[in-house]
Amino acid sequence: MEQSIRCISKLMSKTYVQQSFDAITSRENQIRHLLEQRKCPENGWDDITIELLLQRIALMDSNNFPKNCSVGEREARFAYEKVALRHYRLGHGIGRSGDLNEVQPKAAGSSLLNILTNQLVLDVLQNCGVPNAKACFIAPMATGMSLTLCLLTLRHKRPNAKYVIWPRIDQKSCFKCIQTAGFQVIVIENKLIGDSLVTNLEEIENQIKTVGKENIVCILSTTSSFAPKVPDSIEEIALICSQENIPHIVNNAYGVQSSKCMHLIEQASRKGRVDAFVQSCDKNFLVPVGGAIIAGFNESLIREISKTYPGRASATSSLDVFLTLLHLGLNGYRNLLDSRKEMIQYLKNELQILAEKFGERILQTPANRISIGMTLDNFKVDGNATEIGSMLFLRGISGARVVSSDGKRKEPVLLHTTQAFYFPIVNKDFGGALRSDVVAEFQASIEGLPDLPKWMFYRYANSSRKGILYGSPVSPDNFSIEIIAIDTNNYDTFRHAVKFEVVEKETKYEVEMKFISLNVEEMFDEAKIKDVLEIFSDRLWIGSDNIYVTLIAAPSDVGGRLPIDPKDKEGVFIRIGSTNVFSQDLLDLEREVERIKNRNPCPRKYKATTAEYLFRSKDFYPDWCSFRLIRPLDSNGESSESTISEASTTPIYKPPVENYDNINWRSKPFPNRDYTLDIMYSFVIPSIMGIMVISSLSCLLFHRENLEKQTQEMSASQTEKYNSIQRA
Repeated sequence: MEQSIRCISKLMSKTYVQQSFDAITSRENQIRHLLEQRKCPENGWDDITIELLLQRIALMDSNNFPKNCSVGEREARFAYEKVALRHYRLGHGIGRSGDLNEVQPKAAGSSLLNILTNQLVLDVLQNCGVPNAKACFIAPMATGMSLTLCLLTLRHKRPNAKYVIWPRIDQKSCFKCIQTAGFQVIVIENKLIGDSLVTNLEEIENQIKTVGKENIVCILSTTSSFAPKVPDSIEEIALICSQENIPHIVNNAYGVQSSKCMHLIEQASRKGRVDAFVQSCDKNFLVPVGGAIIAGFNESLIREISKTYPGRASATSSLDVFLTLLHLGLNGYRNLLDSRKEMIQYLKNELQILAEKFGERILQTPANRISIGMTLDNFKVDGNATEIGSMLFLRGISGARVVSSDGKRKEPVLLHTTQAFYFPIVNKDFGGALRSDVVAEFQASIEGLPDLPKWMFYRYANSSRKGILYGSPVSPDNFSIEIIAIDTNNYDTFRHAVKFEVVEKETKYEVEMKFISLNVEEMFDEAKIKDVLEIFSDRLWIGSDNIYVTLIAAPSDVGGRLPIDPKDKEGVFIRIGSTNVFSQDLLDLEREVERIKNRNPCPRKYKATTAEYLFRSKDFYPDWCSFRLIRPLDSNGESSESTISEASTTPIYKPPVENYDNINWRSKPFPNRDYTLDIMYSFVIPSIMGIMVISSLSCLLFHRENLEKQTQEMSASQTEKYNSIQRA
């Protein structure tokens, strides 16, 4: 610096030169102070100082070296000068070898920019209400994908876990980030207290007990949300996570601007467990969409999350935040936060006046200090209140959301025990939000739980593009099924809940069959059901006036296998039930198929019965090896009318046992066996037969000795006579 002053002083007055260099030195001191302290400056910098720093940082990247020879595949080349200027000639990005915080040898300037930005953001977070935050970094993804990155990191720590407990908020990105990470969502419905929707802590604890804490990846809570939802009970959730040793991720999307949200995170980290909290760059720092800040109270965990990101990343988000914070400084950012508090109070007051004018009211959600809700009970625009949202948008008011409710409470779907049911799921069930021509995927589960009841199954019919819920209830109950539709074109999600009520219905006698010519979704055709019932009511079970289908199930639903040849039908099991006793025709049919009931594999086209033509005429191909008559059981657990073995009357599907204490494990008395006959057959009879054989052989031997003696005597007599004749 002094040499430069002396050289320039030869060309002009030293006083002018010294004054100019003092101004340059003041800017250099600002940059040096930033590098030493690595804190966000109290006051914002002017554009010249910011550009001076950026130019020096850019000169540190190898693509800007004067004598650099770029021969590699990643050398930060620019084809268009405007693109280079837009990025201040910083083209290498950030990170290296799958670690966003790793320094690149060819990009010392970009790496320095990334380090400084992360330090400045951490300083801002600490000054905004989370002083105990230890580390953070800017991920080159928006909030949803950044949450996915956190969940994928937890997968390595809890490889056997597959559930994420999520207190519900109506934002699709939160739901989709869990699905993208490959986990199943356990949705916790909120409780309505006054106008506020608050966290149902009791349900969270129940779900932990139900699925087991070792099977839970984490609890994903939320601070910032739309009214009437208020921030989740972060402190209480953190305490539960600490007690149960479950990770806790906080979605703090636009919570940095709210001192209330930041205070909740800080208190939660002190009282319980908070592993990481994620906030958006664009919502909190007024930069373009594309980045999110992942912060936490454990440096090693935040480091692991940054290492989960594959490959290098764009430095655009870091550069935008870096420039913004240098421009604003801490004081400038605090002024924006104070201004927001004043404006939201002003907005609330003006909305209160508007609401009173039209007979509406402002929702009382004091815990939500970001969003305001107002009723629209008296607004009717062609029967659809959502038109108000369009009117506001056309008048330049963006960001307002209108949620329509038809005010109708749908009656629950009525089901009966021991009676098969079929419930189709189509696009129109989602209130017109999902177009009929859209190909959608459906997911169904008990509301608040990760799976369906044990007796309920789900199938998707490709031919009709609809989902199917089916099964046979086992006991009276009331529950709701939550159905999620996913648009396969843009992955938008839609939710629909259906209430079911199960009432008792008795059946005593059932006929179980398997048709190999149909799949389960084809069996739910009303014409097919009608044909089967007519066969039994008109020909096989005449006199029974209350015949109905008690069960329809695919073989794979009850432990069977899919056919080896994909072209073959899987088949379908069906049961026909009634309270009337079996007809003589059914009993005769049972005896007919008894000789093949244990054939494995069963002949697929075995025409073995006199009733074959009844089914073939309706395009049913029965598997007669699976034919069963299921009879009621008496008090001893024995079949009261069974004429064949117990194995043949065992149903393909048994309802799950709910109370194991009431099971009569010894369903049949063990028989007492008399071994007297066995002893006679094994010892007495063989002994008698042995004595008889020995006696017979002895008689034969004695008789032979007598014959030999007589022969010898006769030979001697004849020899003597012969000799006498010779002598004569």
